[in-house]
Amino acid sequence: MRGTKLNIKIRKGFTEVPLTVDTSKLTFVLSGAFEEIIDKDNIRSDDLIQYGIIPQLADRITLSIRTKNPTRENLKEALVNGSFSYIKLLEEYLSIYNIPLEVNEEFIDSIVDIAYSSNSGYRGLSRMITECLNDSLFDLYDGKMESISLVRELKGDNNE
Repeated sequence: MRGTKLNIKIRKGFTEVPLTVDTSKLTFVLSGAFEEIIDKDNIRSDDLIQYGIIPQLADRITLSIRTKNPTRENLKEALVNGSFSYIKLLEEYLSIYNIPLEVNEEFIDSIVDIAYSSNSGYRGLSRMITECLNDSLFDLYDGKMESISLVRELKGDNNE
């Protein structure tokens, strides 16, 4: 991992072709839920080994960076305006079929609150929207719907 040049063979059709891989040009990102060691100031390879990473790999990790859980504002920004905003991607996908998508602010806030409370992060946003859409997509593809609305009713509100 530390700038090693590996000579490997890759298969191209029915033949094998030699290839040299220079790992000094690669960045390896290892991530996981290391809750017990997340608050330590200096994470050593012994800590990683105790957590289940094999010693041969743990000894080669030269840099450890801790990430923070996203705030509600981070989650909302990613959901609404992010480069890979799930809502934008869904709107773009549905527009191919001329299907309008309506999403109200209350729905967005609700999804963000659930993702934040459950510590599911950015991935939780798309999972929850997908769960909300599953039934609607079946009806949409079956021709029973012409549009999709992702809205959350407020108490005393008669809107869908």
